[in-house]
Amino acid sequence: MPVIGFISADGTSDQPEGQGHCSFEFALQLAKDRHEAFPYPYPLLKGIVDSVQNRGDYISATSVLHCLRADFLKRKENYYSTVESMYPSFRGTLFHGLLEKNAPDNARIEEKVKRTYKGIEIGGTFDSLLCFPDEADKKYIIQDWKTTENLPKYDSPYSSHLVQVNLYRWLLGFKPEDVVMEVHYFSMKGHKVCRLKDGTGVARGGRAPVNQHWSDAQVEAYLDDRLIKLKA
Repeated sequence: MPVIGFISADGTSDQPEGQGHCSFEFALQLAKDRHEAFPYPYPLLKGIVDSVQNRGDYISATSVLHCLRADFLKRKENYYSTVESMYPSFRGTLFHGLLEKNAPDNARIEEKVKRTYKGIEIGGTFDSLLCFPDEADKKYIIQDWKTTENLPKYDSPYSSHLVQVNLYRWLLGFKPEDVVMEVHYFSMKGHKVCRLKDGTGVARGGRAPVNQHWSDAQVEAYLDDRLIKLKA
């Protein structure tokens, strides 16, 4: 079940349990009236409300990276959230929407994919998939878009994002050798792309080149570890 309302800044509530719980309709009216319970512009709150999605009962690629138990409970029980905690997701939604409008013809954008693993449905929505079916080498480029305060210092994505794009590759059923995987970071200071290393080329100092492309076995071992923690 999705989030069904906001938590007010001053404890104001229209729900029997109190605790600052406000239905979306009540919160929007308070914002329109410039009430101190919601000191935010009405268009901001309305945009956040309109972007709320019921993501169903499957385990998402994003939730696998974080607290699965908390995500599971959120999908089973109605809950309320603060505007502050919902803002980053809303900001990302706005940015993704702008990029979607300018996608090339060979791109599949914001598609939800699902796969059942050991009786558990796992799914995710990739940001962009560029398709090159006639290419002899890399046939697909999986791109994940991230808004962030600070761009990565080095040329590798943050660890959780590395896992996430590997999960998308697995969900799509592509072979690791057929894809390029990229995480694109956008901040107020600019853009940086981090392409996952595929184990080819020459590393510095004579070391073996890094391979950040996980095999199916590696992805499934990661899932096994995460799902065990959910069942514990």
